[in-house]
Amino acid sequence: MFSTVLVTLAALAGPVPLALVVDRLVEKSSGASRGFELTDSDLWLLAAVAGMVLGIALIEGIVTYVSDVSLMRASERIVHELRLATHMHLQRLSLLFHARRHTGDLVTRVTGDVNAVGSLFAESLATVFSAVLLLTGMVVVSVIIDPVLALVAFAVTPLLGLASFQARRKLKAASRYARAREGEIASLTAESFAAIREVKAFGSEPYEHGRLRSKSEERLHAGYGLAQIQSRFARVVDVIGALGTAAVLVVGVFRVASGAIGPGELVVMVSYAGKVYKPLRLIAR
Repeated sequence: MFSTVLVTLAALAGPVPLALVVDRLVEKSSGASRGFELTDSDLWLLAAVAGMVLGIALIEGIVTYVSDVSLMRASERIVHELRLATHMHLQRLSLLFHARRHTGDLVTRVTGDVNAVGSLFAESLATVFSAVLLLTGMVVVSVIIDPVLALVAFAVTPLLGLASFQARRKLKAASRYARAREGEIASLTAESFAAIREVKAFGSEPYEHGRLRSKSEERLHAGYGLAQIQSRFARVVDVIGALGTAAVLVVGVFRVASGAIGPGELVVMVSYAGKVYKPLRLIAR
C-alpha cells in the first residue's frame, strides 16, 4: 500500500516537468517572431526539469518493483494456505458428496480455482486500489487547477459506467461457461487416465480422445467469446477517453485564452484527461 501511494504520487507528478518547460517557452517566445536566447536561469531550469523526469522515473521504478514483489509473495502465501484448506475440507466431506462429483472437477477446485483467487489478490485487488487512489488524486489536482476543466474531463464518466454495466453481464455469463467447460475437461482427463488399463484393453482411445476434443472445442469457442467481449469493451472505453480528452483540449484552449489557467496547467489537464480513463477502465473490468 505504501509503495502504491508513492507510485500514484509519481504518476501525478509526471506532467509537471513538461508544464514547467511549456510555461517558460511561452514566456520566452512571447513577442518574438522566431527563436529566443537561453539564459543561465533557463539552463538551470532545464537541468532541474531533466532531473525531475529522471527522479520520477527512478522512484516509480523502485516502488513498483517493491510493490509487485510484495504482492506476489502475499499471493503465493494465500494460494498455499487456501490450497491446503480446500484440500482438507474436501477430504472431510462425505462419501455421498464424492460419489456425486467428478474427481477432475474437484481437482480443478484445488488447482485452477485456488490459483485464480491468488491472481485476484495480486492483480485485481491491487490494481483496483491503485486505480482508485490515482483517480482520486487526479480529481483533486484537476479541481485545484480548474474546476471547469475538471467537470469537462469527468463529464463522460456516465458513458463509461453504462458501457461497464453492459460488458459486466456478458463477461460474467461467458466466464462461468468457460470455467464449467474447464471443469468438464479436467473430469474427462482424470477419468480416462484412472481407467487407462480398461481404455487400452478395449481400444477406446479414439473414443476418449473424441470426447475430450469436443469439450476442448467448446472451451476454445468460449475463450474466443471472452476475448471478443473484453476487446470490444476496451475499445469503447478508448473512444470515450478520446472524447473526454478532446473536450478538455478544446475547452482548455478557451480557458487559457481567457486567462483562467496557464499553458502549463493546460498540459497537466490534457495529460490527466488522457490517463483518467485507464484507472476507470481497470476499476470497471
